[in-house]
Amino acid sequence: MDHGSVRAAINPMQGATRKWLFRIIGVVALTAAVFYLWRAFAGYGVAILEIADQNVEVYGLIGGAAFVYAGSLLLLGWAWIAFLLPPALPAQRFKLLRLYGLSSAAKYLPGGILHFGGRQWGGAQLGLSQRSLAAASFMEAGASVFAAFLLAVLLCAGGYLTIAPAAAFAIAGVMLGGARRHDAPLSVIRGAGLVLLFMMIMAGLVMGCAVLAGSESALPALAGAYLIAWAAGFIIPGLSAGLGVREAVFIFLASGGEPAPDLVAVTLFMRVLTTAGDGLFFAGFLAFDRKGPRLVKELSSIDC
Repeated sequence: MDHGSVRAAINPMQGATRKWLFRIIGVVALTAAVFYLWRAFAGYGVAILEIADQNVEVYGLIGGAAFVYAGSLLLLGWAWIAFLLPPALPAQRFKLLRLYGLSSAAKYLPGGILHFGGRQWGGAQLGLSQRSLAAASFMEAGASVFAAFLLAVLLCAGGYLTIAPAAAFAIAGVMLGGARRHDAPLSVIRGAGLVLLFMMIMAGLVMGCAVLAGSESALPALAGAYLIAWAAGFIIPGLSAGLGVREAVFIFLASGGEPAPDLVAVTLFMRVLTTAGDGLFFAGFLAFDRKGPRLVKELSSIDC
């Protein structure tokens, strides 16, 4: 018996099964989230229309926040590069950052994990090993979820007092790792600091949206609830950018099951600015790189 042929026949079947399993989990989670949101927002139809009828200044602020969010995504891109072991060569870093930016839009495609496949394929073209690329993506994802939960707990427990020490720790990690980029342990610390800085920016954006919405809830607690909701939407496979689940978890945590119009506004503002920010992040690399359109076409042909 040709064992190699048997393995070759089984592997595609396993890949297809895993892909459909992720899609089924995503559909079930999204259906449950939509049902919860419909039940929660059923009595707020007028309030939602009032939220949409904002003045130009509010939409301008949300647009500015989208640019801030897009810029903060660079922190995650540099974190992913910092998690590569052995560390990437200086000549490879911007190419890897470009790859991160161009593949990021794939998280909105069905399945919600195609951006990881894009990094694997593009990184291999640059001569990096599949194991190193996968480990970096795994560490970036794990650090993101851990940082979101850690900062959420700190914000809910200590309020504004936790922001300064958390920022100091993150900046110290970035500076320490940046001083010796070829030192693997320090490079990982640098990546963790970059991820924590990203989460702090996201928490600030949530607080800003809450102020725009006129929320009377404690701002640190709202930010903490959103970070937990972001992590929940991130870890559930099959979802496109956490759609539905992120909003449902945030409303549930922030309101205790009793949603209010201001929380509806925060939810909508954050979904708009994060989606727009993701688009700006992708478009920036696409517009300023002549190889971008060809790379996007190649990445879109990957079947993960």
